[in-house]
Amino acid sequence: MHLSALHHVELCVANGKKIASYFTEKLGYSLRAQRDTVLSKQWVVGSQKSTFVVTEKKKQFQQEHVPFSYFSAPLRQVDSVFNVALEVKNLESVTERMQNVGGKLFHPVTEVEDQSGKVRYSIVSSCCGNIVHTLLDKSQYKGSFLPTFDETFTIRGEEKITHIDHLTYVCHPGESPGIIQWYQSCLGMQKFKTNPTEDLKEGLVIKDGVGMRLRVMDYWPCAESGICNSDPSNGMDETSLKIVIAESLLGKENLHINAFLDGHGGPGLQHIGLSTLDITSCVDSMSRKKVSFRTPPAAYYRNKWKRNEIEAAGYDINTFQQLGILIDSEADTRANKDNQDKFLLQIFTLPLFKEETFFLELVQRKGARGFGAGNVTALARSIEEERQVLKNSNAVCNI
Repeated sequence: MHLSALHHVELCVANGKKIASYFTEKLGYSLRAQRDTVLSKQWVVGSQKSTFVVTEKKKQFQQEHVPFSYFSAPLRQVDSVFNVALEVKNLESVTERMQNVGGKLFHPVTEVEDQSGKVRYSIVSSCCGNIVHTLLDKSQYKGSFLPTFDETFTIRGEEKITHIDHLTYVCHPGESPGIIQWYQSCLGMQKFKTNPTEDLKEGLVIKDGVGMRLRVMDYWPCAESGICNSDPSNGMDETSLKIVIAESLLGKENLHINAFLDGHGGPGLQHIGLSTLDITSCVDSMSRKKVSFRTPPAAYYRNKWKRNEIEAAGYDINTFQQLGILIDSEADTRANKDNQDKFLLQIFTLPLFKEETFFLELVQRKGARGFGAGNVTALARSIEEERQVLKNSNAVCNI
């Protein structure tokens, strides 16, 4: 198992077997390890360099210490993605730093050992909702995942997902600057400019009926006490940790953000971008396995600019519309002609849980750095166009 700065992401759900099967049977992930303890049942699923731990907490369990375990629930007892596990340099220093800026220590620095070596870890709360961080020092560990997990029964998948592209947090209006500052102080992360025209202080403001602000940060690889990579031969695109923070604009409401805050019971991790090298074959395969994706309105594919982008990227418009794939160009800045051939291809699943909260995004980057801001605007306009078409159609029927 390849390791990166982002070690794994953990979900706590009511039906762990169902969610684990979603990853293995529909998304092509491999089952890499399992664990059954007095606290929970857990499944470790992975695809190349992306790893998830699916945790089903037992309804009645003893108050007993289990390595690498802590459960953080939102205000309401709903399924949630709550643990972003990171490999860090200077474990004690990072743990103390998080505590000094308000992080609650759920588990002190502890050492766990098996035949593959030693792992040291701590668990600390973040500054955003119910998100916690398991901080790991694996410098003396040669195993593929973590001690105490059983790797004797595994299932090999297609593994078309290469790595986790980004994590997206959702928060209340005005909270994102504080979150950025927290991660800068604790992990040495830096603000990330998604396009040449973005004001880093203001973030990426999307109006046009959307009413949303995005701020992006990634880890600074030279940060002395920040996130580390136990396999430094990996490329930066696959080892960097990028976090997108989405919030509604003050005085305006974004429906998707509000739906998450209401369903989840507060701020938290809304979606995860999964990277693939071939999004068309990946989406086609997953669709055949009954993965439910969001369907863009037909007006999106009638948009002249989007049609030109699809063709410029070397794809077929009908294929994109059939699969529901979106495209965004760095050329949206209109400022740098060198960016004309840089595209972001993306598609979103429907929520994985019964509440309208967590979902996944599939991403293929063709040189692009952004996160689909142009698509957010284009979709909003397309939806409005579809509404107008429906309105006009109903008016004709009523004549």
